[in-house]
Amino acid sequence: MKNYYSINIENLISQSLLIWNKVKNDKDETNEYVKRSYAASNTFWQIKVNPTMPECQELRNKFLKITPEKCSIDFYLGNAKNYTSLPHIDRGRRIGLNIPIQVDLELSSTYFGRYTDLSKYEHTRAQRKFSSDATDREGNPIKTLNPHFMGTWDPDLYDIVRLESPVVFNSGMPHGGFNTGPDTRIIMSLSWVDTMFSDFVSKSKELEYIVE
Repeated sequence: MKNYYSINIENLISQSLLIWNKVKNDKDETNEYVKRSYAASNTFWQIKVNPTMPECQELRNKFLKITPEKCSIDFYLGNAKNYTSLPHIDRGRRIGLNIPIQVDLELSSTYFGRYTDLSKYEHTRAQRKFSSDATDREGNPIKTLNPHFMGTWDPDLYDIVRLESPVVFNSGMPHGGFNTGPDTRIIMSLSWVDTMFSDFVSKSKELEYIVE
């Protein structure tokens, strides 16, 4: 099994754009569609979306044939010209699904690890000392699902993917992205905590949402 797959669900991008249109002109937490909005780094802004809003519930329901677990919804905004996300593992989710909102297909890309064995990436590890407890931006503990990993780029380890359509990926394996384009890179990222990636992929193939 690969670490990532293109996934085709009817009207997924258009529904994502409906939600973005509710957020794009008012990204503050005073907006009823915004649960949290903060700078995750110097080049990266994250918006946690209120999943109870009608458009969000409609989007989440699109995945109920795959898993009964309801996903969380975020927007990731990578700065124009200088956004880089080094190879890393997400400690707080098992599955990510990235949906392009505004992506320069020539100057912005996502990449995913080729291998499902983490030891293949170990020689690129950039951080060896870290807290054993994962926390959010306020220091509150969160459920740790995956081991800590932050690495350096090695082209032999990763597949570069043009984010032309939604991609579901194993967030417990190294992945990252970059943007050198003139505009902000905007993606919607969906997350599942309890559903296993292998189960999600198998059911999606059965439903022909993933076709290899």
